[in-house]
Parts: sequence; C-alpha cells; structure tokens
Amino acid sequence: MHAIIGNYHFFENASSEDADRYYWKAFNVYDTIFLLQAPPLVLTQARLLIVGVLFHIALTYYQQFSTTAKAQECFQRIVTYSIEHCPFDSFTLSHRYLGEINYSHYEQYEQAVEHFQVSATFYESHSSDDYWELALCNKWLAMVHFKLRLYQLSIDYGLKAIDLLQKPRSSQSTNKFVGNEFAFLKRVTCVQQKNQIAYNEHNNEQALSEMYRLIGDAYEQIHDLDLSLAAYEYALEINQDFSPIYQLETVITESRLGILFNNVKEMEEASTYQKKSIESPETSLYDR
Repeated sequence: MHAIIGNYHFFENASSEDADRYYWKAFNVYDTIFLLQAPPLVLTQARLLIVGVLFHIALTYYQQFSTTAKAQECFQRIVTYSIEHCPFDSFTLSHRYLGEINYSHYEQYEQAVEHFQVSATFYESHSSDDYWELALCNKWLAMVHFKLRLYQLSIDYGLKAIDLLQKPRSSQSTNKFVGNEFAFLKRVTCVQQKNQIAYNEHNNEQALSEMYRLIGDAYEQIHDLDLSLAAYEYALEINQDFSPIYQLETVITESRLGILFNNVKEMEEASTYQKKSIESPETSLYDR
C-alpha cells in the first residue's frame, strides 16, 4: 500500500517529498518481510521495482537537486541489498556514484577507491563488453589514485581506460542484468540516453582527452617529462575536434604544457603555450 501511494505521488509529481516519504515506508516494509521469510516471486518482483525507484530518487537528489547527503543515503541503502534484488545495473551504478560523492564532495579517497573497484569488478564479471562503463570505472580509479599520490597506479588505470575507450562499441550488449525487463525504469532513471550513440561519441572523446592529460600530470610527478609531453600532445590532438564550448580541455592542457616547459627551462616553448592558454576565449571560464 505504501508503494502504491508512493507511485501515485511519483507519477503525478515526479520526485516529491510525499512520494519519497511513502517509498521509504515501502522500503522498510519490504525489508522486514525479506528478513522474516523467503518471500514468493511476486514480492521479489515488487522489490526489484521498488529498488529501481529508489535509484531514481537517488539520482534526482544527486543530479537535479544537488542534495548530496540524501542521494548518498539512497545509494548506500541500495548497496546493502543483494545484486539479485537490484534491477538492471543499479547496484554497481550506486557504488560508482558513492565513489564520486566520496571523491568530489568529501575527499575520502580510500573509500572512493573501494566503491570504484566494486563497480569495475561487477562490469568485468557481468558485462565485459560494456566498454564505456568499464572505461568510466577505470577513469575514476586513475583520478583517485592520482589524488592518493600513487602515480604509477594512476597511469596504469588511465592507460586501461584509454584502451577501453578506443574499442569499437557493440550496438547490442550481451549483459543479462536482473530486472532488465523494467525498461521504463531505465529510461526514467537516465541510465538510457535518448540519443545514446551521439552521447557516447562526445563523452568518449572528452574522456580520452582527460585521461591523456591526467597521465601527463602523473608522468610529470614521477619526473618522466618526455612521456608527460607526449601525453599532453595526444590530449591536444583530440581536443582539435571539440566544438568551442568544450575547448576548456585545450586551455587546461596548454597551461600544463607551459608549466612543463618552464620546469625544464625551455622558456620559448613555455611562453608559447602559456600565451595560448591566456588568449583562449575559454580562459575566463577556466579562471572561475
């Protein structure tokens, strides 16, 4: 009954406080039932549905309302369930978002590593041909290990992400996630993009550029300036295809190159790249 009332508020008002309140009551009821006995199939299906809605609520808090604490509470609730009770890949996506929250909002890098590794291991085991999700997990692992000053690990994960990003995409995934029949939930929760091909192509190129730049930063930290320079130049080559609105990546990379050349006392090259980064129309955005 709580879930039915929650559905009414949810589908009438999207994610409202009324819908959330009734859904949380439904979650508690289902959890109590599952603790007391092995439930019939109909309740298992109902729980899959309710966990999918909880994932939607979490994403709404995180992406639309920027209420990180509430989103974290929802994601944390999801990862306490068994994978069999989480529809599509909501279990591993919840781990990834928890890792992002730990990384971006609380600077809790060790905890972030744990969540990203769970997510990466899940995709390797359950959907090894989903190169984008695997690449994204390795991208985050590269970033968080850089923060932990584990630069060689950061490079290793970054190179793995690049390798995955360069693999051809299959139009049909062979994954067999539990609850994939709830296709409407995947659309509602933005797990499926309306124009997935165009979305992937843009994000693929941006992720490649970011990874080469991060690898360049890591090589600079371990004083391998030749490989650092090569990585930055790969990033700039990719950036040439970006539209002006995405040229911030170019500004950042040129600034890094200026610093790198300055560090090795090649003042003419340093001045060239620093001037390029300053003159870029995106510099004002970069300075904010």
